[in-house]
Amino acid sequence: MIVSVLSVPDYDSAQSIAKILIEEKYAYEIHLPSPVKTYLSGADGKMEIREEYLILMKSRAVEFSKLEQRVKQLTDKKPFNLVSMPVTQMSKEYFEWTQIFPLLKN
Repeated sequence: MIVSVLSVPDYDSAQSIAKILIEEKYAYEIHLPSPVKTYLSGADGKMEIREEYLILMKSRAVEFSKLEQRVKQLTDKKPFNLVSMPVTQMSKEYFEWTQIFPLLKN
């Protein structure tokens, strides 16, 4: 399992992307936390601060390339910043639930 994170500029985009990814079975579960402040180091050395919305997605690691392709289709942000981290531990009950959850089929 992986947890992937994508930031988008507004809540409507986050909600739309989340619904599509769940309906199309790219993720088991998606969270849309409140807006976050993003601090970026610009190429000119100046700091940029902006408000963004995070999309936190739980899915199978083997599906990352498909998830990446679909997210690229769904977002206008260039470059889009999808990152994923492996899950190394989880509760037994959650693991069992993820094993029966239908995700993408080839």
